[in-house]
Amino acid sequence: AGGDAMRLDLDRKVAGVTVQVCYWPSPLLAEEMRREPYLFYMLTYGHVLADPGGLAAEHQAAGRRYFDEHPRVTALWESQIEEVRHVRLAGCYEGGTFHKSPDTYPNHLWWAQFAEYLRERVRRMDDGRQ
Repeated sequence: AGGDAMRLDLDRKVAGVTVQVCYWPSPLLAEEMRREPYLFYMLTYGHVLADPGGLAAEHQAAGRRYFDEHPRVTALWESQIEEVRHVRLAGCYEGGTFHKSPDTYPNHLWWAQFAEYLRERVRRMDDGRQ
C-alpha cells in the first residue's frame, strides 16, 4: 500500500522496543486507508510518538472504526502477529536473519505475502465466500 509515497526513515530496536519513523503525506495515506483499510492494522494500533497536527490520531481513529466493524480481518492480523511473535521467541528470526528451517515460519512471514493474503481474504469476505 502506498508505493513510493511512504518513507521509512528509522527501523530499529531501542531498549527492546521496535521503533519505526515513517513519513507519509496525509492525503495519500487517507486515500490508501479508504482503498485498503485492512492493511493498516499496525498504524491503527501502533503508538505514535509525535503528532503535532493530530493527523495520525485521525487516521488511527478511522482504522479502529474499520477493525471494530470487521472482526474477521482483525482476527487474521492477530493470528499473524502471534505467529510472527512465536517465530521470534523461538529464535528463528532476529534482525532480518533466519536461524532455522523455513517450515517453522508463519505462512505469510513477509509483509508482501501477508498483504496479498489479506487482499484475497477480504475480497472473498466481500463476495460472501468466507
